[in-house]
Order: sequence, then structure tokens, then C-alpha cells
Amino acid sequence: MKSVIYASDGYRKFFNRSVEKVHFLDELNVHSLSDCTIVIDPDHKFGVFDSAGMFVPSSGQKRNKVIQTPPVFMTANDYLDVEAVYLGTLEDHFGHFLLEHTTRLYALLRQRYQGKKYILVNNRNLPGVSGFVYQLFALLGIDRNDVIVVSSSVGIRKLYVPEVAFEIPNTSSKAFGKIFDAAASAITSDIRHDKVYVSRLKLGDRATYGEEQIQQIFASNGFAVIYPECLSFDEQVAYMRHCKCLAGIAGSALHLSLFMPSGGTVVQIKRNKPYRDNSDTQYLLCATKGCDFVLVDCALERLPTHHWSEFPQIVGPTKYLKQFCADCGFVISGADMVPGTQYKKAYRAAFRSKGGFVRYQLKRMLVYVVPRLIPCATKKTSVRRWLNKHI
Repeated sequence: MKSVIYASDGYRKFFNRSVEKVHFLDELNVHSLSDCTIVIDPDHKFGVFDSAGMFVPSSGQKRNKVIQTPPVFMTANDYLDVEAVYLGTLEDHFGHFLLEHTTRLYALLRQRYQGKKYILVNNRNLPGVSGFVYQLFALLGIDRNDVIVVSSSVGIRKLYVPEVAFEIPNTSSKAFGKIFDAAASAITSDIRHDKVYVSRLKLGDRATYGEEQIQQIFASNGFAVIYPECLSFDEQVAYMRHCKCLAGIAGSALHLSLFMPSGGTVVQIKRNKPYRDNSDTQYLLCATKGCDFVLVDCALERLPTHHWSEFPQIVGPTKYLKQFCADCGFVISGADMVPGTQYKKAYRAAFRSKGGFVRYQLKRMLVYVVPRLIPCATKKTSVRRWLNKHI
């Protein structure tokens, strides 16, 4: 694969440093345990313990080579007399589900682990299983009646624990990519588009101001525009199955590139001013699927926000987009490259509606500082989510 970055020299250097540690796992093991225990404690910490009461490291959630703090072993009151495959934790955010909670599903492609029960851990007391979870499972041949969701500690007669096949921001495996190849191959829809643009315009508060102008440039040059949240899961996968070039604003919708065939290209539009964003993660997905990665900096925001900010962000035509269009042979007019003033006005109004500069700076400080003071990785995430939602 290759990567092309349309951005400043400083950002290009930052990007190259952030992806230089990407590596692929050659072998993934599935650990077989008898009379083991899944422990979930009141602080949402979780993990699998073997018959001797020892924590099984491969059962933990990992990010950036850091495994979440395991709970203290406790004897479970409940017992499941089943032979099951451990699939990790439940997640209700689509993007995070695809990247961090499907990392053990490769085991289902091995005949030995088919036709068994499958266990999901609900350590965060989520109200239920999101539809997209069961829909992906269905494409992989898993009946929802064979899925067991546990929300408290339980003993299990036989449990298979697959090692994690993908870890943000720089670890992946070919096995991880094959999960999505298998799911895409199960789609029967005849939707066929070589070029697809995934839009954020119907996300409501999460939409990015100014995207209309960028979206129109791609639409005028042969890209089919889709709004993922308006489509069924199967329809989203169907659009990706034959896609050779996927473009869109940075975010979860671009993670659908996992369902693309190898040899394609993903074009990510950068939407925030600071260097730190999720480009390293999207690059890792492209490396996993053998697709080229292109980044185009279109951020026009006045106040720099982090990638996952709830505060408004604004994008528009930049010199980097103009160069990208020229290199790709896009047909554009002079008006296409003039940022619309109405978007800037709407952006400023939306920013004020969120509390303005003072609240933004306070929230930015708290979201970055407070979680760093908490030693437990699971609690860090919970606190960060609470702060992001309530401040």
C-alpha cells in the first residue's frame, strides 16, 4: 500500500512518525480453558480467570499495548455448563465496535470454533445488544440464540479465548481483515459503485459544517453519496463490497473500509486543526485491507478541537484539496474552491450554542487532565465519556 498526505510539512512529519511502528501479528492463538471464570466487578473491570484463579491476559481489552486493569478474582455464584467462545465486551458505538470489539471474531472462521455458544461481556451495564452487533454476527453465520450476554461473574465449563487480532493504533493482522471479507461475501445485494462518498451531513449535532461543499465536489466527479445512518447494516456493507475508492470526513463511517476489497483507496478529509487525529487508525485499517491511504487537510476551524470533540468543526476548500483535485483529474470550477460564508456563520453560531470559548477551554482541560489522574484504564474511559457528555 502507499500513503499520500495533502497537508502541511509539519503534519506530514507527524503522520509519518505516528505510523512508523505499524506491525502485523503473524500468529494468533486461541486459548482453551476448562472450569474457568469470567469476573465482572462493580467498577466495570472484567476478565477471564483459569481454574487456578489466574488472570488470562488474552481476555483483556487492549489499546496502545496497554491492557485494562483486571479485577480481583472472585468465585462466581452462577455456572454455565456450556462450551463457548469468548468474544470480549459489548459496545454500543458503531465505530468502536468495528475496531475494538470484533478483534476475536476471526476464530469463527475456523471450523473448530463454529456451532458453539458465544459469550459477550456486558461490563458497562448497557441496556441491550445493538442491532449492528447481531447483524454482523448473522453475516458470519452466528445465530443470536447462540449468543450469551453476561453482566455478572459466571463460571464456565469450557471456554475458548482468542487473542486480540487488532489494536489501536499500530497493531493488526491479516486474520482481522478476513473477518470483514467473510461478512462482505455473505451479502447478496446487487449494489455496485466503484466510488462512494460517506457523508456526515445527517448526523445532527455531530455533523461537520461546510461538508456540503466538499461533498458536492466528489459527487460531481462520479462518487455515489450515502448517509450510513440512513441505511441498514447490510446496505452499508453492500456499498463497500465492490467499492474501489471510498472518501469522506474522518470518522466512524470511513471505518466501513474494512468491508472493501483489497487494492482500493481510502480518501480521508481531515476536519480538525491540531495534528492529533485518527489518521493513524485509518491508515492501519488500510494496511490491514491492502488499500492505499490518502489524507486531505480541509480543516477551517478557528478554535482547534480534538478529533472526538462534541464542539462544532468546520471544513471547506483548501489549497490541499485543490492540489488533490488536480492530481486526481477532478473537474472543478473556481467557485468550488471558495469557502462558503454561510457555513462559517453557522459554525460560529453552533459553537456559541455549545457554551462558547470559556466552556470549550474548561472542558478541553478537564477531558485531557482528569482521566490522566486515574490509574484504572476502564475508569479512565468512563470518566472521559461522562465529562464529554455532561460538561
